[in-house]
Amino acid sequence: MGMAILREQRVVHSTVAVALVLVAFCFAAAKAQAAPRPPEPDIQVQFDRQAFVAGEPFQVQISVTTEGQGDPQISLPQFDGFQVLRKNVSRPSSGYSFSFSFGSGQNSKQVIQNSGTTRYDIVLMAPKPGKFAIGPVKVVLDGYTFNGKSYPLEVFDGASAGASAPVQGGQPTPQSDDLTEEQLKGARIDEDYFLHMIPSKSTCMVGEQIILDVYLFTSVNNIRANQFDKEPGTEGFWVERFEDFDLRNHRNRQVVINGTLYEQVILKKLALFPLKSGKLTIAPPVFSFVVGGGGFFSFSRGKEVKRAASAVEIDVLPLPKDGRPDNFNDANVGNLSFLVDTNQKEVKVGEPVTVTVNVRGSGNIRGIQLPEFAEVDGFKIYAPETDVEVQARGGVVSGVSQSQTLFIPEKPGKWTIPSLTFSYFDLASKTYRTRTSDPIVIKVEEGKKREMMPLTSSGALTSSPEKVSAPIERMNAQMRTIVNQVETTRSGPPMFVRWWYRTLVFGVPVLFIAYLISVRVRRRAAENFNRSRSRRAESDARKSLSLLEKESELSNDQFFSRLHKILLTFLEDRLEENVVGDTMNQLIQRLSARGVEDKLARDVVASLEEYEFARFARTGGGAGERKGDIQRARDLIATLGSVSLKPILRRNGGQV
Repeated sequence: MGMAILREQRVVHSTVAVALVLVAFCFAAAKAQAAPRPPEPDIQVQFDRQAFVAGEPFQVQISVTTEGQGDPQISLPQFDGFQVLRKNVSRPSSGYSFSFSFGSGQNSKQVIQNSGTTRYDIVLMAPKPGKFAIGPVKVVLDGYTFNGKSYPLEVFDGASAGASAPVQGGQPTPQSDDLTEEQLKGARIDEDYFLHMIPSKSTCMVGEQIILDVYLFTSVNNIRANQFDKEPGTEGFWVERFEDFDLRNHRNRQVVINGTLYEQVILKKLALFPLKSGKLTIAPPVFSFVVGGGGFFSFSRGKEVKRAASAVEIDVLPLPKDGRPDNFNDANVGNLSFLVDTNQKEVKVGEPVTVTVNVRGSGNIRGIQLPEFAEVDGFKIYAPETDVEVQARGGVVSGVSQSQTLFIPEKPGKWTIPSLTFSYFDLASKTYRTRTSDPIVIKVEEGKKREMMPLTSSGALTSSPEKVSAPIERMNAQMRTIVNQVETTRSGPPMFVRWWYRTLVFGVPVLFIAYLISVRVRRRAAENFNRSRSRRAESDARKSLSLLEKESELSNDQFFSRLHKILLTFLEDRLEENVVGDTMNQLIQRLSARGVEDKLARDVVASLEEYEFARFARTGGGAGERKGDIQRARDLIATLGSVSLKPILRRNGGQV
């Protein structure tokens, strides 16, 4: 009995020992095959400046470089105390991936190593001064957690901080000098993009220069400029285009409007000179551009958008009556100088005398009216020849306007060309100025008779051999013999059997055919994508309305702007046409032409007008009223979605 118990104990001990060995072996094997701890991620946080001012945007660049088997999970800080105006992410950049295997047979295992850099470009703004901290960046990679470090920031008040100091070698510093109410007067502000004209002044005098800038304000990054469908209307103005204006040389600036960060892109810069007094209107331009879309191999062409600016009114004051010279021309306005001169003062009868009248300075040089000479005793006068040279650079239009008058003296003696008077309005002193030239005295002597060359019997002019031989000898010395034979011996095989010639002959057509095929494939893909817009229109609009209903913190302007945009986007997708820029009557006609009943079309237009007017109401509706507005929009979209639209007629008679 005792022996049996002893044997059982030995069996139990052996079993336990074997189990412990197996557990230790499994743990060691699991640990051997577990992912090794990856290298510490490289977390870099850079600011575009050293001093931070309340209300002024600044840029933060966060880059995280990792190397491991899996994809990193990056958590950014919350940015407490700051307003996030823009956030862009690009990943991975400058990355690579490689794999290796260890073990053999069925127990072999393949390991993939990934490396890359994820970069975040973030624009922040502190609404008020104080001490803040940007928390650490958290990275989870292959089951391991890594934390960066915190960055304390002190934000100063704008009045005491002074100018911010950008960091050398960093990103361009975003501008924060916001536009004034006068500059934004009449702007059709949209949360995504809008077109706006800003004149250098809204009140000026006749002939005074105004600089008109046309800007595109956009909060969307992926925009490709296209063209002006309609130029600014400048009736009543003389227009000069600046020679040094180049979009590539202009740095865009960033401004905050109603809490939204916009990129202010200048599209056009003109110098305007009003030609008459009164209220002159600069008609709104229309600009088209493409939002979204990819590169050459992308099937998406993006969405074409049109935006129209508001008209700008300029109050043009007449020139003052006090001190106005007689027969004054309103075109002579600017900072000008006046000079009259001649090329010679002693001539013979019949020899021409040129008198130059020169006006130089800044202003509407092309419109300057130069004084002219009346009849002068002793001379025959020809009509003057006028020449104008204008330079529009650096925001100033300047140049010279001159005329040249030809005087032919008819008899000997001393003859006087009278003085000329030129009057202009000086904008610097706001006064009229008159300049008078000095009289020009011309001494005319009796002219000698010209010696006539004898004629041959055939009527040709003759000359002495001495006068003719010298030019002929010089001409013969400069002439060279023309080679009439060319060496044609080949130094190699014919061109058509060489490899580069065959490659050129056969390769170019193949590349051209491949290009045509790629263009056709892209065109079909884009057409298929556009056809699906109408089918997705109602569901997309309902999703947008549901998201809008959840955002209860929106202001009155933001809520109705979003509601207006949702309905307008639905119309574009449903009709598969651009309706931005249409007047209300044009939109009604467009809907009626596509088969929408007149009452329904007018309800759509009335809703759009209601949303537009509600944006600028002093008080906004409560949550119940906003839900009612959203529900009415849903009903209107559902009704439009059930309408069977007529096809779009193309110019060649086809249908879409």
